[in-house]
Amino acid sequence: MEFVAEFGAGAIRSSHAPADVERVCDYLIVLSECSVQVAGDVRELLVGHRRVVGTRADLERLASGVEVIRTEHSPGRNSAIARVDGALPIDAPWVTESVDLD
Repeated sequence: MEFVAEFGAGAIRSSHAPADVERVCDYLIVLSECSVQVAGDVRELLVGHRRVVGTRADLERLASGVEVIRTEHSPGRNSAIARVDGALPIDAPWVTESVDLD
């Protein structure tokens, strides 16, 4: 880290520890089965993704500009990790939460 900072160099780090990546990296590329799943500035990726919590019907009616990445259903809680294009409506029937790299 000191070398990278001192010389303005770039470094590549492979990690299975998202908290470490979030703490020390500026840019993230996620690979799965030899394909890029997501790439971008870490802060922008975190701001551009939200956990949306609501009923199953609410999650099926997410606004245009919202790309659902993954849904999770359990007794009493339905949520989706979504890539949002701008802000979600504040008068919507769901609740949004920030996400981390985990």
